[in-house]
Amino acid sequence: MTPVAIPSAGGTCFAIYEAAPGPAVLMCPPFGDEALRTARAWRDLAVDLQADGVASLRFDLPGTGNSAGEPADSDQVEAWRDAVRACVDWLARRHVGRVILLGHRFGALLALDAIAGGIAAERLILLDPPTSGAALVRYLRGRARIEGLGPPPEGEDYIQLGGMPLSTLTMQGLAGLATSLPAEGLPPALLVLNDSGNAPNPWPERLRAGGSAVESTRFDDFDDFVLQDRFRAKPPLALMAFIRSYVLQAGTARATAAGVAALPSDTLLEFEDCSETPLQFGPEGGMFGILCSPHQPSPDAPALLLPTTGADPCSGMSRMWTELARRVARNGITSLRFDMSGVGESRGQWSGNPLAAAYHPDRMADLGRAVDALSELGFDRVAVVAYCSGAYAAWHAAIPDTRISGLFAANLVHLNLQDTLAEEVLRSRPGQSRIGLKESCLSRLIPSRGKALLRELDDRTRRAVPTPIRHLLRRWEAEGREVRRHVKALTARGCSVRIVMAKDDHGHLRLCRAYGETPRLPDGVDLVVIPDADHQFSNRHHRARFLDLAAAFAFQLRPHPFPSATPKAARLPETAA
Repeated sequence: MTPVAIPSAGGTCFAIYEAAPGPAVLMCPPFGDEALRTARAWRDLAVDLQADGVASLRFDLPGTGNSAGEPADSDQVEAWRDAVRACVDWLARRHVGRVILLGHRFGALLALDAIAGGIAAERLILLDPPTSGAALVRYLRGRARIEGLGPPPEGEDYIQLGGMPLSTLTMQGLAGLATSLPAEGLPPALLVLNDSGNAPNPWPERLRAGGSAVESTRFDDFDDFVLQDRFRAKPPLALMAFIRSYVLQAGTARATAAGVAALPSDTLLEFEDCSETPLQFGPEGGMFGILCSPHQPSPDAPALLLPTTGADPCSGMSRMWTELARRVARNGITSLRFDMSGVGESRGQWSGNPLAAAYHPDRMADLGRAVDALSELGFDRVAVVAYCSGAYAAWHAAIPDTRISGLFAANLVHLNLQDTLAEEVLRSRPGQSRIGLKESCLSRLIPSRGKALLRELDDRTRRAVPTPIRHLLRRWEAEGREVRRHVKALTARGCSVRIVMAKDDHGHLRLCRAYGETPRLPDGVDLVVIPDADHQFSNRHHRARFLDLAAAFAFQLRPHPFPSATPKAARLPETAA
């Protein structure tokens, strides 16, 4: 696995190159949350192809993931076309022109558009391509209406979808993707079609009309792969094996030395105010992150650690960690955003319940390894900004690790350490389970039906108690006492703590059970409640508020004043030619 930066007219693309002597597969990603849900599956396919002697390149489009550019840039489609063209050229120079295009949903339209634009490919692999660019736009607008979040902070000329803005100009460009194909000479194509739509997919006939030898199969696992959340998404293993066999039909015998051309030892994304360096650390270098270093670092400022959340890669949901890292770098603060084990580009596999794996103690160990990596780079103080399961790992790793001098924890559902990691416990509401407590010998003797009756009796008794007395009694619950002990331990050693909660989030309700309906937290602990926000801060207005609070928290930890910098246009040199 080699991180590379590929320059294009639309912005430098961050990419992962799996080197091999045979042909190369360019993987064009889907859009938005679909890209997050499927990223790990494409990584696993790339590793399998490498073992077969086939190289691959997985890239983030400009304005997405870890690439340059901003999601609110007005005309993204032209930048995305330039990026695909640049990536194909980059691979063609190393693999004597032997490039296979693989696209998934929106990425399939990009691949077809590249062929329409004259890019030569040895083969095409298209998974669930929309029937047209106009059909894709209708789908995106429908999704935005269902989410019902309204215009983003960027203005009325944008819609927001999965926390990402799309401009009217970008939507017009999407509608014009792949409107025409060459009349002849199209490469062989494999189409994987989802037959749940109302209209038949026109691409098989259109490709055959251009002379392509089309092979098609059904996308039987579409719902489990694309429509589930990131915890429940299941990679279509049989389909991946079928794709591997189709790629290998191209053969690997014509490999040349160009296929394994030397790459720079350090591949960077260089900006006006900072530079970004891929970092591999932990046991055998199995963990992956991106170090964002300011050109003018603030003296003695702690480094900022941005751990992954759940199954999201290190760029974060809707690339919020990428945005935050570059924002604080303009103000002199170094940051490391990284993938936990089994997520993104880090090694390891989740087994059993994926949701429970996100709360496993191994995640706390991963966070400690990231702190070790920053310590080796000379940072003796670290501040952690995290949310949800990432905040849970940081919350419990911060007590024993005195190098963590600041903790910004948002929407951590459980503030006490979990002994039981079953999904029904993790999704439970406050007061519905005795989580975080060792099960007594007596309780083990009570049948599960008896435990349910006892819980129902307990809940009814609590509801019968007058509200003021109930609030007072809550302070003596074992779960609440554990939370207060934890907060006291953090503040006693001088760790700065800021907690940010959506008002109706389960974590906020648990905090109220521990500290009262209007929580009165100890000195050194700030609580900010964002009304109307959901757990993931899906609305860009709420996410902007969240990132403002996180940046302000990082800035206040600087021991010396630092002149505030204004955003500047990125300088995008060629770093991986």
